[in-house]
Amino acid sequence: MKRFIALAALVSGLGCAPRGFRHLGVGATPPAALVVVEDVYYWTDTVKVAAGDVVEWVNRDIIDHTVSFEGRKGRRLSGKLKAKGTYAVRFDSAGVYQYYCDPHPTMRAVVLVR
Repeated sequence: MKRFIALAALVSGLGCAPRGFRHLGVGATPPAALVVVEDVYYWTDTVKVAAGDVVEWVNRDIIDHTVSFEGRKGRRLSGKLKAKGTYAVRFDSAGVYQYYCDPHPTMRAVVLVR
């Protein structure tokens, strides 16, 4: 039984975001802030929200992007931001969350959660 519980805990932890935020399905919760992505640029370089708020990214570009945060053990946690698509994250803990686009590393921005 102990092995089963340990295995269940391990499996449930795989692929999870680090403490502080969680990837959401778009439309699950109304966003407190919106970041437009266009012309290979995050048009809002700093977003300020309260803990528990949702930030949504809207890709108005004709190419794909990502919203990539550094995760546990150096692993990147990325939301795919398809051309003309959207992506949402709920920030549960106060902190500074820097992010960037994998294919376009000059695209950088930050979410400040109070």
